[in-house]
Amino acid sequence: MKEIQYIITDPCGIHARLAGQLVRLAQNYEAEAEIFRGEKHSSVKNLLNLMSLGIRQGETVVVQVTGADEEACAAAIEAFFQEKL
Repeated sequence: MKEIQYIITDPCGIHARLAGQLVRLAQNYEAEAEIFRGEKHSSVKNLLNLMSLGIRQGETVVVQVTGADEEACAAAIEAFFQEKL
């Protein structure tokens, strides 16, 4: 299992456009990715659940990635966060 911690810096947090891009990115991998905001969590591959977390600027999220291509998936998600969030 790979784990990523990231503090959201985008002023709008994870909004619909970025959430859609993140979901499409995660769907390219077999690995399962879960995103946690405090006690709540969602699959990174499920747009509606991801949006329901209401992740805002300044909040810390944790992403746990497990599966066959977890290394590549985690690296891609981390790069996405650093570039866009």
